[in-house]
Amino acid sequence: MVDEAKAVLAEQVVELEARVPAEIMALAVDELTAPQALDRAALSGARQLVAIIERPIDWDELKQVRLIGDMAAVAMRLSVRVSEGQFRARRDDALARLLASLAKDEPVG
Repeated sequence: MVDEAKAVLAEQVVELEARVPAEIMALAVDELTAPQALDRAALSGARQLVAIIERPIDWDELKQVRLIGDMAAVAMRLSVRVSEGQFRARRDDALARLLASLAKDEPVG
């Protein structure tokens, strides 16, 4: 089960690393847009989850580890939702341009 969780998280880390430019990780948080901040938090959170899974359970820090894990999971879900919203906005814009060009009977392009 641990190996399966690590594999899923490793895949998500790779996807996030491809989406989050390295310079975003170096900027101060107040210089980021909301989507950039969420992507950065999601990537950091995914890395933290891998670290949590790999180390032995420290029963004295269990609440803190749980809190970090929960926050990481929420950041990852929010990042996906923001990305989906940005994709829908681009798709809707392209569809609106297509419909407008069809209404004017112009070639699409």
